[in-house]
Parts: sequence; C-alpha cells; structure tokens
Amino acid sequence: MSLSGNFSKNLSFMRKSCNSTLTEFAEEISISRSYLQSALNGSCNPTLNTVEHIAEKLQVSPDLLLSFPKGSDEEALSLVFFQNIQGARNHLQAALRILEEFLPEEAGASED
Repeated sequence: MSLSGNFSKNLSFMRKSCNSTLTEFAEEISISRSYLQSALNGSCNPTLNTVEHIAEKLQVSPDLLLSFPKGSDEEALSLVFFQNIQGARNHLQAALRILEEFLPEEAGASED
C-alpha cells in the first residue's frame, strides 16, 4: 500500500476510534471538512507539514499516520493510538492535580 493509502486508512481508523463525525473530527484536528473527506477517500496527497500538523493534533507520531503495521493491522494501530491517548490523559490528570493544589478553596468556605 502507498504512503497516501496508509495515511487515508490510518486517519479513517482514528476518526472512527474517536467516535467523531467528519465535521467534529475536522474541527479537532484543525483542517477543513472537505480536505478531511479528500484525505479519507485517498484523493489528496498531504504535504509533510499537513501530516505533522494532524499527528500533533492527534498526539501521535507522524510515522504512525504514514505506516501501517504488519500482522493484525487494526489491532496494532489501535493499541498504539490508544496508548498515546492514555498518555495524554495521564499528563492532563497530573496537571489538574497540580492546579487543584494551587486553587483557592471554594467561595463558600469561611475564613477565620
């Protein structure tokens, strides 16, 4: 399969994994809906800058968008994609815990 074919297949899989509509997914990765549709049906050849941009938005490495794992393809891609999502969640949860330490108590609490 070609790089653009891999890109199309991987991007499609990731969109479905996020349970997003075309419009929602296009907004999430900051590209137009029409460009996303072209990318998903394989009728465009994305530039390296576009691949990097989309990978950054999805928090995956660009090579994940361009290559397709051998063997149980969708399972391997799914595992890598969700590991990246879980890593991002862990970072966000840690950041929230840090912020909670510095946030003042709720307004209803009395000060003595």
